[in-house]
Amino acid sequence: MNYPRPSVIPMPLRFTIALTVCVSALLAQPPALDLTTVPTRITPESLVAGDFNRDGKLDLAVSGDDSAGNGAVEILLGNGDGTFRSAGVIAVGPPATRIAQADFNLDGALDLAVSVGTNGQVMILLGNGDGSFRTPLDSGAKTPAAQLSALVPGMAIGDVNGGGKPDLVLGPYTFASSGSIAVMLGNGDGTFQSPVNSSFDRVDEPRMVVADLNGDGRADVFLTGWSSTNNQRYGRLLGNPDGSLTIAWSSYSFPFAFGSVLTVGDFTGKGNRDVVAVDYLDYPSPGKLDFWGFLSGSVEVIGAAYDDIPSDSASGLSYVSMGAGDVNGDAKQDLLLTDPNGNLLVMLGDGLGTFAGPSASPSPTIYTGASAPYDDYWGSVTTADFRGIGKQDVAMALAGKSVSLLLNGGAVPVVSSLNNAASMAVAPAVPGSLTAVFGSGLAYASGTTQPGVPVSSNGAADTLFGLTMQTNGIDAPLLYASPGQANIQIPWELAGQMQVTFLVTRNGTTRMMTIPLAPYAPGVFSTNQGGGAQAAALIASTPPVIAAPAGTFPGSRPIHAGEYLSLFGTGLGAVDSAQITNQHAACCVSTTATPVVTVGGVPAVVQFSGLAPTLLGVYQVNVRIPSNAPTGSTVPVVLKIGGATSNTVTIAIE
Repeated sequence: MNYPRPSVIPMPLRFTIALTVCVSALLAQPPALDLTTVPTRITPESLVAGDFNRDGKLDLAVSGDDSAGNGAVEILLGNGDGTFRSAGVIAVGPPATRIAQADFNLDGALDLAVSVGTNGQVMILLGNGDGSFRTPLDSGAKTPAAQLSALVPGMAIGDVNGGGKPDLVLGPYTFASSGSIAVMLGNGDGTFQSPVNSSFDRVDEPRMVVADLNGDGRADVFLTGWSSTNNQRYGRLLGNPDGSLTIAWSSYSFPFAFGSVLTVGDFTGKGNRDVVAVDYLDYPSPGKLDFWGFLSGSVEVIGAAYDDIPSDSASGLSYVSMGAGDVNGDAKQDLLLTDPNGNLLVMLGDGLGTFAGPSASPSPTIYTGASAPYDDYWGSVTTADFRGIGKQDVAMALAGKSVSLLLNGGAVPVVSSLNNAASMAVAPAVPGSLTAVFGSGLAYASGTTQPGVPVSSNGAADTLFGLTMQTNGIDAPLLYASPGQANIQIPWELAGQMQVTFLVTRNGTTRMMTIPLAPYAPGVFSTNQGGGAQAAALIASTPPVIAAPAGTFPGSRPIHAGEYLSLFGTGLGAVDSAQITNQHAACCVSTTATPVVTVGGVPAVVQFSGLAPTLLGVYQVNVRIPSNAPTGSTVPVVLKIGGATSNTVTIAIE
């Protein structure tokens, strides 16, 4: 059987060879947000940021459950660099959900309020100012007996009566024909007065946010909920000196909108409190989100804060939590939404009360670590400058899963080594071949493609997740990028040079260095992506299978003497026809030098050596197994070309 020509590589082996550039991708979004997971000793439900030990570094307080299912709060003290250390776990009784912070006893140290159980109970944790807290106290809050919803009611903090003491705002509660919000006025010592209840028309699935909407120095409530007769309704409840709330409903109800989430911020830069609502739309475009702006505290939609985007392209689920912050550093407040699958969507604000989604400015979701849907009704996304660098990071509690911290563009690219992408050994770069660049802060997400970023017909982009790499001013195609590794093709145009200027740019920060080039630096791909052990090599059979012990891989078997074997590698140097960077070769492009391949120390006849026709930067070498080659499950194979020697891989022969 004559087997001189390169073969079409079957998909299983193509995956094996390219696995270092084919890992699951995190979808991208501007600005650059580097995903990290914050270790916790409890299962989180919600979080809040604050300087609990008064060292000038922001900390996190996380509510949730301990290993026994009991309610707990964990204090994570910030180190000022985006990392945290646990200061301990505080037992709070029944399972804990919502959490908020304020100085309830006016001693200058931040305290915590935590919702526990399902009957509306709120526990107060008075802070000592050093990251520790006193024994939890029961605030006296309790859900009214006639409350219909089984969901834990809302809990927020605000000075409703303008008395200079933080109050508890509880609800909204839903009854058979009405709804209510309760205000427990603070005494300034960590205790609270009996609830002052304010009633209004019944709405279902209610949500609220608390802020001084009319600028009178008293906290107010903005309310939304679904009415079976009036669709989605919005109301503003203004705070009174006695702690009661006076409601005014919007004159317009919103048809075909179901399930709204709210956030408050200064979205117009006027110093006023603006409210943005996001509704899940079921008609005329099911599965869409509507954004409504209630600017300057108005209960009427007076801002054009409308955008229409898919609710969740992956799951079709609506977003369940929303926060605000200036995450792209333009001094304009942006929106951050989370969905039940752990996706985060950033909508960039323009300072006028409108926001740009994927259709106007690429801002798709990024995945933040949840492996299954979770219930996030606790408002568990927040922004803060955890590193003191003037950029807002994003902290999320994926309820029942983990705490995710997305560091905002603070990473500076660092290159630690350039390695042969097949052998993974530190090696000079070879024009046309693949190099693995290792370091830190390279990209803000991981993957082989990025939504909205063009790629060549081979699937390689010139930029991925904020990262570009250039050699002597020529873009190096990125087959894969992550914070710690990027796989690139060294441009063919650099042939004949011994060193080049290498630029690594991430979010406007560029690192420049000189890297060596060589005409040859061969590496052979293995199945473990580590440059050793079993070769990613195919037997010339129908279909082609890996030359490994039977059962090691699907269809694998030992090769026999006289059969042909295809090895795959990179760094084999010049070829006999001109090539274009970022385009895979046509059939039968051969190397100008013929490699020497030994199988168990015995030279093998090389039938073909050249570019693999379906893989960018990959070479294919076809050899015939010598009749006197040794047998065994790990027979060593070595390739030499141009005076350079590859890594050792193994095959099975019988």
